[in-house]
Amino acid sequence: MMWSSQAIIFDLDDTLYSESHYFEHIFSDFCSINKWPKSSYLPIINDFTYIRRYQKDIFSYFLKHNLEYWETNNKNNSLRRFNNLRNMLFLLYNNIEVNLTPMKGASRWIEYAFRNSMKVGVLTNGVIGAQNNKWKNLNLPYKDDITFVAARECKREKPFYEPFLHISNSIGVKFSKITFIGDHFENDLEYPLSIGSTGILINEHSNRSGNSMINIVKDLHSSFLFFNAISAFLNLSF
Repeated sequence: MMWSSQAIIFDLDDTLYSESHYFEHIFSDFCSINKWPKSSYLPIINDFTYIRRYQKDIFSYFLKHNLEYWETNNKNNSLRRFNNLRNMLFLLYNNIEVNLTPMKGASRWIEYAFRNSMKVGVLTNGVIGAQNNKWKNLNLPYKDDITFVAARECKREKPFYEPFLHISNSIGVKFSKITFIGDHFENDLEYPLSIGSTGILINEHSNRSGNSMINIVKDLHSSFLFFNAISAFLNLSF
């Protein structure tokens, strides 16, 4: 096994925290401002994983499923209203102030890494302003010492190589000594695994088989227990 890692790189959304909680705060604030009922956004939150995967613009999707609250008989007025409401949602997306609770196991991961003098990074796809805001609002220890990279700042986002190379260079650790952790194999793990990194896929529904370079677990807490066991096997301190 090649798990003698000197660094851990996490994905952000649905790895370190639940993205549905972030959107729930956005929709809740939006509906409070506009006096829309909670029922207007609950179906999205209740089926968030599926909708987020297949709807590139979740705010347009939300508005189009709530026409009764904003559509008028005048097409131009409706379009103007739609754009204004979408802009309001997007403003909240980039700037909302919330207390984001990390996934179970996230804080233990971070504390373990720093106790063992490991570098820690976060590499995330998505709108730069929103990803920075999520990170700012996420309640984790040692954040000032964690290297955070919004992949869109690089030439291309994950799964392309540029953001992976950028964060490897930023923390000063070569790929063969980094373990990547994420919930999406193609985006978070495929490239680094191809050049010698180890990886942990957080996906309880994955049909992918694990091997000596990748472990598949149901949640972040389980990934920590796995890595701790591997570290103990390799006589790392804990």
